[in-house]
Amino acid sequence: MKSRPKPAIPAKAHAARRTPQRDALEALLEGNRSHPSAERLHAALRRRFPGLSLATVYNNLQKLVALGRLAELRFDPERLRFDPDLGVHAHLFCLSCGEVADIKRPAPRPPEPRSCGGFRTVHSETVFRGCCRRCAAKKSQTSKASGRRTKPCAKKKKKR
Repeated sequence: MKSRPKPAIPAKAHAARRTPQRDALEALLEGNRSHPSAERLHAALRRRFPGLSLATVYNNLQKLVALGRLAELRFDPERLRFDPDLGVHAHLFCLSCGEVADIKRPAPRPPEPRSCGGFRTVHSETVFRGCCRRCAAKKSQTSKASGRRTKPCAKKKKKR
């Protein structure tokens, strides 16, 4: 007697499957306003799950994004950030230290499709790039000590 092949698990059912790691990840994200990277979340979760891989963290984050329970932020050139706050807000991004903060403001109105050749907006985000208070104060102290004028906040230089 031949055994029947098992039916494939629907993609949605697979994506919603609960695991202790995903539960711990969601608990870390709940109310988190620091806009953590996968690397930061991985470091925090490894204390509880020593064998947890970074790939597992990324996969679970992507599933949460696909389920609409998390926003992926792509404005940091060095890493992806994640935001559990799905409400309307903008972000402040420090070009020097990489800090991300929320700022509540109304969403801009997307253009009417008639006015832009039929283009329909599905997503928009507002990011203000600049220098946080801490970095601006450091730069100010450095420039006073050296007597040179410096830009208040320069982009981070990539390490090679």
